[in-house]
Amino acid sequence: MTKLEQLMRQIIKHGPISKKELQERTGVSWGTVSGLITQLVEDRFVVPSVRQTSDVGRKAEEFDVNSADHLCIGIDLSQCGLLGVVTDLRGRIVMKREQIFQTPEKEEVLQEIFKMTDAFLEAFSDKTVWGIGFSVQGIVEIYEGVSVLISGIKDWENVPLKDIMKDRYGLQTYTEHDPNCAMLAERFVGCLKNRQVTEATLLTFNPMFGAGISIMTRGQICHGIRGRAGEVGCNPVDITKDGTWHHLEDYLSANGLLEAYRSRTGKTLTYEEFVRLLEQGDDHCTAIYQQLGRYFGFALSIANNYLNPEVIILNIDGVQQKILYDEISRIVKAVSFDPEVQIIISKALSEMKAIGAAMIISEKAVATL
Repeated sequence: MTKLEQLMRQIIKHGPISKKELQERTGVSWGTVSGLITQLVEDRFVVPSVRQTSDVGRKAEEFDVNSADHLCIGIDLSQCGLLGVVTDLRGRIVMKREQIFQTPEKEEVLQEIFKMTDAFLEAFSDKTVWGIGFSVQGIVEIYEGVSVLISGIKDWENVPLKDIMKDRYGLQTYTEHDPNCAMLAERFVGCLKNRQVTEATLLTFNPMFGAGISIMTRGQICHGIRGRAGEVGCNPVDITKDGTWHHLEDYLSANGLLEAYRSRTGKTLTYEEFVRLLEQGDDHCTAIYQQLGRYFGFALSIANNYLNPEVIILNIDGVQQKILYDEISRIVKAVSFDPEVQIIISKALSEMKAIGAAMIISEKAVATL
C-alpha cells in the first residue's frame, strides 16, 4: 500500500481530519503528509475545510473526501426492482434512483439497468465515475461477474453483468452477493463506522428475498473458493419421518411462513394477511416467527463458534423485528461457546446494499493511488 493510498483510506474512514491526526494514525512524517495532501487536493480527491477548536480564535485545517469530482455507482438488484445510488468515495449519496419492475423478465430488467445507468452518467458527465458495483440477490459468481439466478425474474440465468456493462459503458464493473454489500455499508457508513471491528458476522433477512450471512474476518469479506460463503438458507434444520431433510430456506420465505401457518391452523392466508395478523399479535403468527428466530439463532451460534466474531449484526427487514432479535439473542447467548459476542441492529437503510456496492468501486479506485 502506497503512502498516498494509506492517507486516502484514513480520510475516507475518519474525515474531516487534520494533518496532525493523519500523521498520528499513519506514522508518516509531517513533511510527507503535507506533500501528499497537497497532491490529493490538486487532484481533487480531497478538499480542505476549517474547524474552530476549543481555544478561542484558533482554527484547525482539516481535509475531507471531495464529493463533487470522484464518484461511484452502486446498484442493488433484486427480483422486485432496482435501487441505485451515486456516492463519493466515502459512501455519501449524491444521487439516488429507484425502479420497480412491472414485468420482471430478463430483457426488461436489463433495459431498466441501462436506463438508470444512463441517467447517472448523464447527470455527472463532467465528473470522474470510477465504475459500477452491483449488489445482487440470488446466486452470484462474483469472480466472473455473472448473476447465475434470481428467482422471480423470468429467463434470468447466467447473465454476464460484468461483461455487459463494461462493453456498453467502458467502466469497470463488479458484482457482489447482497449480504456482503450490506456488510461493506455497515463498515463504512453504518453501525461499524466508528468501531475498530475486524471480526463480524452479519445476517440479512427479508421474507420476500430470503436470508444470507456475510462474514468479515481480519477486516476483509470472506468469500470462499467460489464466492459463496454465508449461504445460511442451506442450513439443515430438521428431518421428517420419511427421511426428507428440510433446510432453513424452506421456512424463511414468505411462502414458507404461509405454509407454516396453514400447517398449524388449516387456513390459507395471503402474505399481507399474515403480516397484519403478526402486527396484531396473533398467537400462531408470533409462534411461527419465534421458531424462525430460533432457527436463525442456531445458525448464528454455529457461525459464532466457528468464527468467534466480536459482533453479530442483524440486518432484518419486515415486521416484528423484535421477535426475531429476542429469539436470536436468547439462543446465541444460551448455546454459543463464547456468549459475550455483541448482537447489534443494523442501520438497515434501504440504500445500504447499493452503498456497499458503490464502496467496492471506491476501494478499487483508492487502490490505484
